[in-house]
Amino acid sequence: MHRSHTAPVGQCESVGRPPALARARDAHAIARDRSTISIGWAKACTELGLAGRIVHDLRRSGVRHLIRGGVPRHTVMAFSGHRTVSMLKRYDIIDVDDLRRAAERASEYRGEPATVVALPTERATATETPTVARRS
Repeated sequence: MHRSHTAPVGQCESVGRPPALARARDAHAIARDRSTISIGWAKACTELGLAGRIVHDLRRSGVRHLIRGGVPRHTVMAFSGHRTVSMLKRYDIIDVDDLRRAAERASEYRGEPATVVALPTERATATETPTVARRS
């Protein structure tokens, strides 16, 4: 393919600057944007009484909310950009309230209804109580 204009070797075609200089200027622009966002974030959090929160807390909260909402882990991973389950687990923080809810659910669980079957005995008399087994 023939081009009417080509940049000298070692320069970016789009801006005519050396690649390192173009990357450096892009990095400064990104840092400036991040700084502006960080300042706005800090101000908003302070005004809401949430000083010290970081933007990354939103990712953590989002992952936790999706998992608690019953979204399958692989779907959460696709949504959040996590590539491995081990990284996703770092965001799924378990706290005391989670443990308390788990204990309550376990205490409330009564198991599935079971059929009670009397086991045959050698010599069952009227006064003996038959042995009962629970099927699992």
